[in-house]
Amino acid sequence: MIKKYKTFKDLKFKEKDGFTDILLSAGFGSGCNYTIPRIAQLSFKNGYGVSVIDGAGSYTNQGEFELAVFKHGHLCYDTPITDDVLGHLLPLQITKIMKEVQDLPKAKKVKK
Repeated sequence: MIKKYKTFKDLKFKEKDGFTDILLSAGFGSGCNYTIPRIAQLSFKNGYGVSVIDGAGSYTNQGEFELAVFKHGHLCYDTPITDDVLGHLLPLQITKIMKEVQDLPKAKKVKK
């Protein structure tokens, strides 16, 4: 059986709510050269997921993205993939990492 992976193309980006107001209140005028950040999140069957962003406030340049790994909806810094967010990524790199996240063993829920 061939596993069907989610890829960069499956991400649905939305503008991050309220960010323009934050920039304007911090003194950035409408003439400033900033990009309103966009965010896409996707959860996988194994309990992990990814959050991908671009624009102001992220570790990116034009055309690049930043990726964070989530476990059961919370930021996760203890996977074999990374112990931090990953910045300056291109779409093909995002797809590769997304496949690695989907191949992780099922995430155990932490009891509180």
